[in-house]
Amino acid sequence: VSAVRAEVPRFVYVANSYDSSLSEFIVDSRSGQLRPNGHVSTGKFPSSVLAHPSGKYVYVAQQTGMKIVGFSVDPVSGRLTPLPDSPFDPKVTSPFWMATDPSGKFLYFAGRNSKNIGAMAVNALTGALTSIKGAPYPGGLLPRSVTVAPSGQFVYMTNINDDTMSGYRIDPATGALSNLPGSPFAAGDAPQFMAIHPNGKFAFLTNWNSRSILTYNVDRASGVLQRQDELVLPVKTYPFGIAFDPAGRRLYATDWFGGVMGFSVNADNGALTPIAGSPFNTKGKLPTHVVLEPSGQFAYTPNYESHDITIYSVDGSQDRLYRLDRGPSRWALIVT
Repeated sequence: VSAVRAEVPRFVYVANSYDSSLSEFIVDSRSGQLRPNGHVSTGKFPSSVLAHPSGKYVYVAQQTGMKIVGFSVDPVSGRLTPLPDSPFDPKVTSPFWMATDPSGKFLYFAGRNSKNIGAMAVNALTGALTSIKGAPYPGGLLPRSVTVAPSGQFVYMTNINDDTMSGYRIDPATGALSNLPGSPFAAGDAPQFMAIHPNGKFAFLTNWNSRSILTYNVDRASGVLQRQDELVLPVKTYPFGIAFDPAGRRLYATDWFGGVMGFSVNADNGALTPIAGSPFNTKGKLPTHVVLEPSGQFAYTPNYESHDITIYSVDGSQDRLYRLDRGPSRWALIVT
């Protein structure tokens, strides 16, 4: 799920991996409910969807089709139209997960079967993507996800099969990448997704096999990660997706076979404190990711096996998630 940051109305787009499509929704700004707004074809096996920071474009990674598909967003209706030169060649095998720098100048993606991180420049006027000189860049074994630091200076990629994170510095002029000192950094067993606090001081990483969330100190000058703490989760908990609320007060992580775990975050030392009532039940099967609506009032979780989306309201005083509804999608959501 990826939400466009726009004024009312807001739109949500969901990748349906086995249906080769992207579902379109309009968000009710008062209730958080999703109103179906059609769908578009994406080509083979879309694995992730990314809304450009400008709200003008949406990109889809085809894990099987080996392309990046681009769409323009109608600012009134939210409907999508393929970009003229789409699809684009990412020059990596099986592009899986994408991230952009805060300015939206560059797009980075994990090459799931290529051991590489891909990099493309975004044309702000047309949305077209062009490969950055030197890309793709070496990574680890079986890359899963990429995360760009809030400063836009660094990007990190998780590598499942060698239990590491590759770290890179972003050239602000060209988007080219260079390895950070000490990269790759040690992770837990089978690292999945990382979220960096909005202040840039701390990073949090979900680890599937070690059933934990790792906390790192981030050197904001060099981008180097230093392991600080490990929160070991209960037996049979398998953390996957992870995300902050817009203010950075709360951190939420999905449990693949459970619900959504919530934590209060100490912005000074990075300490995590479980929120009362956590984990919050999705009522869906196999929740993959959690996405906070830009106002921070609502959260959405796509459920891989039940083919639907759980909608929550966010209690601003207690930080709890209250399940409102489950909305349908066309098929499976976000490949794992």
